[in-house]
Amino acid sequence: MDLHKGILKFNEVEIMPLMTQDAFEALFPKGFFRIIKSAGIPDTVLLVNIGSIKCDDMLARVTVYFYKSIIRMIEIICIDDRFRNPVNDWSDEKYELKRDFHNKWLFQRLGVPTTVNEWKTTYSFDWGTISSESNPRDSTLEIVVVYGELR
Repeated sequence: MDLHKGILKFNEVEIMPLMTQDAFEALFPKGFFRIIKSAGIPDTVLLVNIGSIKCDDMLARVTVYFYKSIIRMIEIICIDDRFRNPVNDWSDEKYELKRDFHNKWLFQRLGVPTTVNEWKTTYSFDWGTISSESNPRDSTLEIVVVYGELR
């Protein structure tokens, strides 16, 4: 895995910028990802993994977005039991622990971020960005990899 170059590893399989949907799907067993066509964004397909996937040393749930059959964005959500925070048993402390985990996980691999604000820590590269993003309104916490610029 070389995040500085936009290369990730899922279950020891390398994922990289400009990868096609066909090449991506060929790397995983049939049925490992559920394919969803986006109703709101033309020419966009989402691949959502079923169960869990290993991203380096993190157990995660992953959604991969393809635009016109080229990888565009990856959402990575840590699903470690230490950070489990169900709505019916919500904890601000667990929310912050998971956010800190995402930030530290990226810092250990990438060093000092390009920008930091209250809800987002971003690393910028020639190929795109990697961010640790949080949204307390809907309790979303994720690492987002964007290849190129989203418009």
